[in-house]
Amino acid sequence: MAMAAVHRAAFSVLSVPIQLELGLSLPQMGTLQSALLAGYLVGQVPAGVLADRFGGAALATVGLFLWSSTCLLFR
Repeated sequence: MAMAAVHRAAFSVLSVPIQLELGLSLPQMGTLQSALLAGYLVGQVPAGVLADRFGGAALATVGLFLWSSTCLLFR
């Protein structure tokens, strides 16, 4: 869970370098940040249902595995 929080905070801190690197305008950068927020919002209800069904520890373990696997694949 801490990695997800770091990811959300890091994106806002790095938004200016990302904007310069990709050549995005301010409205485009706002759209990108809104899309990330929408992804988090959409995932909240399914994550809550899964946590109720399987328990928070099991869900956190699976989430950590998926997060780490994704980071390794898209390095």
